[in-house]
Amino acid sequence: MAGRRRVFGFTSSQFGDVERLRQEVERELQRIMLELASLSSGEASGGAAPVGAQYLVLALDTDLTAERRLVLGAGLSAVDGGAGGAYTLSSTVSQYTDEMARDAIGAALVAGSRIQISVNDAGDTITISHLAPIEIVYTSNDSFDAASYLADGYTMARVIARGGAGGGGGGGATNGSGTAMQGATAGGGGGQAERIFRLADLSSPVAITIGAGGAYGAGASNNAGSVSGADGSPGGNTSFGTYLTGYGGGGGRGGVASQAAGGGGGGGTGAAGQSSTSNQATTGGGPGPGGSTGVSGGNGSGSSNNATSSLGAEYGGGCGAGRASSGVGQSGGSSLYGGAGGGCGGGHTAANAAVAATDGGSTGRLLAGGGGLAGTTGVAPTNGADGVAGSLAGGSTGGGGGGGSLTSGATAGDGGAGGLGCGGGGGGSAWGTVGTPGTGGNGGDGGSGALAVQLW
Repeated sequence: MAGRRRVFGFTSSQFGDVERLRQEVERELQRIMLELASLSSGEASGGAAPVGAQYLVLALDTDLTAERRLVLGAGLSAVDGGAGGAYTLSSTVSQYTDEMARDAIGAALVAGSRIQISVNDAGDTITISHLAPIEIVYTSNDSFDAASYLADGYTMARVIARGGAGGGGGGGATNGSGTAMQGATAGGGGGQAERIFRLADLSSPVAITIGAGGAYGAGASNNAGSVSGADGSPGGNTSFGTYLTGYGGGGGRGGVASQAAGGGGGGGTGAAGQSSTSNQATTGGGPGPGGSTGVSGGNGSGSSNNATSSLGAEYGGGCGAGRASSGVGQSGGSSLYGGAGGGCGGGHTAANAAVAATDGGSTGRLLAGGGGLAGTTGVAPTNGADGVAGSLAGGSTGGGGGGGSLTSGATAGDGGAGGLGCGGGGGGSAWGTVGTPGTGGNGGDGGSGALAVQLW
């Protein structure tokens, strides 16, 4: 028994009394037996702790039989105050804050198709929004990065391309009586092509080329006899890489004495419109045969060289106004979706009677005219009105024809500039006498094309 010892002491007188000694020994042995029994059953004796109790200890002890050792798990720390002191447990896990919750949620959220997720740590917000369709309009050469928009969540693109329009011809001039001078014919409108693409099918980047509007033809000044005005230039093509092209309209014919001429043909979705460089009618751009008999689909309308009214187009450009060898010219051709043609310039008869100028055509309709107003032909001629710029969705118009001059030495009116992809008006022609020349009006510039990409 560790820590326990009993000492027996007997006096000399006791040695003689054997019976009493025997009894004393037996009583002492009984006490020892009882104490041993008490220790073996775990009961306290003399203030000692039982060795079989379930103690929670910092370290195991060989004298204890049922203790448990305290072990610190993750997120806990302890400070041991030593014997008789406190043993303090503390948590090492930081408090879970709202910021931590937002960060966890923001990291776990996954954006689906056309969904945007924005986590603003500074503002303590998470914003979930729908990726709205957008439209990008190009009016100058550029490029389209399909891959970046695909990464943003867009998957489809609708591309709309309208070609540049033709410029109007310049007005002619006469230097004496007895000669009729017709006004200049107008530029044709650009064709409008459309197509839907999957962004994944496009290369990146895609080059974008915007067709320039055709330059106007300059008016003539007569020094001797009759002088013809310069022809207008054709409009350029608008393209979306090699995927899609809207073709330009043809340029108008300058004013020529007593000569019929067609205006510039409207651009198509497969070919450019024909420019007017002679006394012949012109044809519109393909894909099918153009002409002056009316067109549909992607064909541009052709311009006649007679008194027949200009016919409209669907996706092709409307024709520039043509003229017969005498009398008032046509109004500019219109188009439902493509650019419109310009109006014909005014002039004069051999007897110096007025030949009126005509209005430009309009988008969103098939009937000729409805665009820029014609200038006034007379002793004080006025310019044709510029066409309305509008947009690829509509509202664009061709320039009006310039008014002709009936006063010797005066300058005829200029043709109006075309709106978006719409033809310029023809310049008015001028009257003059020997020594007092008149000057034909300039044609109007053709409107430049444009291209739009609509994403969703």
